[in-house]
Amino acid sequence: GSTRLSGRDPFSLGATVGLGWQSTDRRIQIGASLMTPVTLRFEGDAHVENAGISPLVDADSNELQPQGQRDDQVRMSLPLPLIARLGVAWRPAPRWRIEADVNWQRWSTFEELRVDFVNEYELLPTTGAYLYDITVENNWRDTWSARIGVEATPFRKPLALRLGVFFDQSPIDDRHF
Repeated sequence: GSTRLSGRDPFSLGATVGLGWQSTDRRIQIGASLMTPVTLRFEGDAHVENAGISPLVDADSNELQPQGQRDDQVRMSLPLPLIARLGVAWRPAPRWRIEADVNWQRWSTFEELRVDFVNEYELLPTTGAYLYDITVENNWRDTWSARIGVEATPFRKPLALRLGVFFDQSPIDDRHF
C-alpha cells in the first residue's frame, strides 16, 4: 500500500543576526551571522491505502471509513538547527573577487522524528493492527561546510565568469539514513 502525509506549520518564529565589516577601500569584506534554531510544528492529514484494510465501523455498525483506506490527522515536529556562518570577500584587482565562507550547523539536536497519528484508527480487526505513532531515531551529528569562489569580469559588458568549489558534510550516517 501507500501512505501520504501532508501538513503545514501554522506559525514558527526564528531570527538571524549578523555583523559585517568593510575596509575603507572596499577591497575586503567580512561578515558573520547566527541563525537561531526553530522547530516547525506540522499539522495535517494522513491517508493510508492498502487493499487489506478493513472498513472502519462504529458501535452501531455504521461505516465511518471505507475498506482499503484510512484517514487520520497527523502531527510532526521538525527542529531546524542553530547555524553559524563566517564569510570573507577580497578584491585583489578591480575586476576580480575571491570569496570564502564556512558554516557550522548544529544538527545533533534533531534526535528523532516523531509522526503522531491523532486518532490511531484500527486498520484490521486484529489485535495490534492500528495506525501507531512512528518514531525514527536520527542520531544526527553537527556539520561543517566550506566554500571558496572566484569571480572575474574580464569585459566591460555585463558578463561575469565564476568558478568555485565546496565541501559539505552530511549530518546523517549510513545507519540512520
